[in-house]
Amino acid sequence: MDLQNEIEARQKVLEKLTSEIRSFEEYDRQLADNAEKLSMI
Repeated sequence: MDLQNEIEARQKVLEKLTSEIRSFEEYDRQLADNAEKLSMI
C-alpha cells in the first residue's frame, strides 16, 4: 500500500470515529435533557 492510500484509509477511519463521537455527544445531550425533564415532575 502506498502512502496516499494509507493516508486516505486513515482519514476514512478518522471521519467514522468523528461521526460516532458526534452521535454519542447528541445522545448524551438527550439524556441530560430527559433527566432535566424528569426532575421537574
